[in-house]
Amino acid sequence: MAIAKRLALLEGGEAALFVGLAWYYMAQLVDMAVNPNRVIANLQHGLEPVTFLVIATMAVLAMVGSFMVSYTRARAEGLGLECKVGFFERPERLVLLIVAGCFGLGPVIPGALIVLVFFSFATAFQRMAHVWKITRSPGSGPAEV
Repeated sequence: MAIAKRLALLEGGEAALFVGLAWYYMAQLVDMAVNPNRVIANLQHGLEPVTFLVIATMAVLAMVGSFMVSYTRARAEGLGLECKVGFFERPERLVLLIVAGCFGLGPVIPGALIVLVFFSFATAFQRMAHVWKITRSPGSGPAEV
């Protein structure tokens, strides 16, 4: 039970990072809606207002992908299966976020979010395929329910 609470706290901390990033980019978008001069300034730097919406959406998708990775493993272990497959688990996601955060909110964070979305969903689908393969092969998997 203590391990489950620790895992929930880790996921909550990771979610807080993604929510904070989405909040920041949405706040920038709202500020541009209130202050049209800011839109003109951003356009001169090559930043369309929709860019901030796309980055905020990527942060939310990264959070969903992160939860999917943990959830697929938890569901598989709930069935009594070992599911430690995948190449983008929590440590890799956090290292990527920390390294990207060291470079500030410039072009590195959106790039890191794209990488997070892609590899998190790929890991979740890889785990689903692993469980599918295990449960469909004869003589393996959990005992009859």
